[in-house]
Amino acid sequence: MRILTQRMRDGSVTVTEAPSPSLEPGSVRVRTIHSAVSPGTEGGKIVVGRKSLLGKARAKPQQVRQTLDMVRSLGLVATIRKVRSKLEGAEPLGY
Repeated sequence: MRILTQRMRDGSVTVTEAPSPSLEPGSVRVRTIHSAVSPGTEGGKIVVGRKSLLGKARAKPQQVRQTLDMVRSLGLVATIRKVRSKLEGAEPLGY
């Protein structure tokens, strides 16, 4: 299965191979023919994702507050590791 993903560090967008979701009992599998990326939600994520770290912080002050709370509860080193891990990962885009 292919999905559209965005790297959080630099905002780059790529098509990535991903495993198909498991089929739970009582569920059905539907073959997707088309998908959409909205210019609103996903477009906004792409714009913010391409900003510098400071630009990301300015665009998302709530996440800055969460990060500061995390520093208070986990400590600076553990918080830096979590933030770096998040920035290195990729987030799926689209519906």
